[in-house]
Amino acid sequence: MKLSAIFISLLFLISSNRAVAETSLHKHVMTPEMKKQHQAMEIINKQWNACKKTLNNNNLNASDRAIGKMLEAATYMEKFKLHRNADKHEQFVEQCKNFKENLINLREAIKTGDTNATNRFSIKVQDNCYYCHKIFR
Repeated sequence: MKLSAIFISLLFLISSNRAVAETSLHKHVMTPEMKKQHQAMEIINKQWNACKKTLNNNNLNASDRAIGKMLEAATYMEKFKLHRNADKHEQFVEQCKNFKENLINLREAIKTGDTNATNRFSIKVQDNCYYCHKIFR
């Protein structure tokens, strides 16, 4: 019984240390500017999830609203102060422009009912997210 209690305690300590280490990777001072960045990304993430869900349910008006909210939040992205690879801000700005362009193209594909284009631009938007998170987050 003691051995299992020790094992459970060790697992708890290991997982606690891991959580501390993982949170320390993204530790930074939360300035008002940084708070805006986080809020913009939260909006984009929430609306992207809503957009995917509404597309699957063929609720095109809701998809359009979600994209509109994403575009609105994305207008601030080019001014972000980067956590990682701050020296590559021009590359980040280019990705922001691609992201917004792909959102606009997705919106148009949805409006015209072009399922192939909708799927293609959905993948492009998702790829924009993955790429930026991989490099800058």
